[in-house]
Amino acid sequence: MRQVAGVATGAWLFEGEALAGGGWKVDAADSRYNGQIQAATRKAEGAEHDAFVTDAALPEGDGMHGVWMIVTHGNGYKHGYEIDRVEKQDGKTSIVLTYDHGLRIEGDKTTEVYFPRREIEGTNSFVIPLATAMTKTDGVGQDARPTGE
Repeated sequence: MRQVAGVATGAWLFEGEALAGGGWKVDAADSRYNGQIQAATRKAEGAEHDAFVTDAALPEGDGMHGVWMIVTHGNGYKHGYEIDRVEKQDGKTSIVLTYDHGLRIEGDKTTEVYFPRREIEGTNSFVIPLATAMTKTDGVGQDARPTGE
C-alpha cells in the first residue's frame, strides 16, 4: 500500500481475493488460473500461433495480454511465458504467447527444440497469477485497474 500524508493512495493485490482498509477495498473475482497443458503449437512448425493448448476455462480475448504464465514440467523445472491473448478453438483453449516457447509436447513427453534439448517425462501444468491495483486519481474517487482479468 502507498500512502501520502497518512492516506492510502494505492494498493496492489497479487494472487488474492480482497484487500481493504481506511474506507477502500480492492476485490478480484479470481486470484489465479491453473491447469494442464495438453499440446503446444509453434509457428516455426507451420502452426498459426505459438501457443499452449489446454482444456482449462480461461477468459477469451486480450485481457491477459502481457501477463506471464508459469509452466511446471514433469521434472519440476519451471519456465515463464508471456501471454498475448486467449482463443477458443474446437472446444479447447489456446493460450497464444508473445514468443516461441520452443517446446514439442507429445503425450507425457516434452522435448526442448533449443539448447539444452532435454526430453522431459510427465505432464506440464501451468499457473497464471493475477494482480489487481487501486490508485486514487482525484483525492475523492478511486480507479480500480485489474490486470489479467
